[in-house]
Amino acid sequence: MGLPNDPPESRERYRDAIITFSGVKLLVAECPDASSAFLAPGAVTFYAERSKPGTFPPELEERLADGTGFYSLYVLDWESSIHLAADEVEFEWV
Repeated sequence: MGLPNDPPESRERYRDAIITFSGVKLLVAECPDASSAFLAPGAVTFYAERSKPGTFPPELEERLADGTGFYSLYVLDWESSIHLAADEVEFEWV
């Protein structure tokens, strides 16, 4: 939950949260890097953001309804991403 411009001692703070995607229309998971920690059990750390232009082929984006959001989760432990298209996203601290 820390931000890049925060002081070093608070920049790497973590907090559990729930992200719920509703109305998922498309999900693409990249294979983890073979040298990554993908075999390690437990939680993973990831960055979430709206997908960058070109992440999905234009013909797929065109077929999805207006208002669909495109999101990417970069999983640090796997060194790969999960991309999805959904109607709604909800975020909640736990």
